[in-house]
Amino acid sequence: SYGVSGFRVDAAKHIGVEDMTAIKAKLNKTVDGAAPQIAQEVFPGDGRNSAAAFTQVGKVLGFDYAYQIKDSFKSYTQDGNIGNFKIFGAAAGLLPSDKELVFIENHDTERDHTNTLNYTDPNNTIANEFMLAYPYGTPQVYASFAWSNRDDSPPSNSDGIITNTNCTDGSWVCVDRYTGVKGMVGFHNFV
Repeated sequence: SYGVSGFRVDAAKHIGVEDMTAIKAKLNKTVDGAAPQIAQEVFPGDGRNSAAAFTQVGKVLGFDYAYQIKDSFKSYTQDGNIGNFKIFGAAAGLLPSDKELVFIENHDTERDHTNTLNYTDPNNTIANEFMLAYPYGTPQVYASFAWSNRDDSPPSNSDGIITNTNCTDGSWVCVDRYTGVKGMVGFHNFV
């Protein structure tokens, strides 16, 4: 009734499928009469609750997608083979396309150089363009602030107030406004 159209559930894996199902059942319809969208963060790993199990509740953040993208694009410029894309998507073990919110990086992964790409990698832009061109999942383009170490905070003024986003001074990384990425958003939405 307030106009919310969905929820991102952090650490859904620790809530559990049964509880997520019960929570979803208590939600009201959105203003436009639809069920609210659910985006669940389910990191792969411990085997307790698989991401696939949560697809019955709603969409799942595509960590598996981001990992495969990084592996394929890094291999293109280093020691592997971009031919990995011959088998991609559900055939390569990803969650079903209609249940996955795909991304190249997000706030949890951007500073982890081992599993996903980030803005400091020269493959990041083309990987975002690929994500928007290849018909798989619901893409999310991530933009953030520049950082040089894992614990850096966002740009702020002398009072500690975070500054407005400024895409021209190098303090913010506006991947969503890069010419190719912005153009591919339009392309993705059109096709």
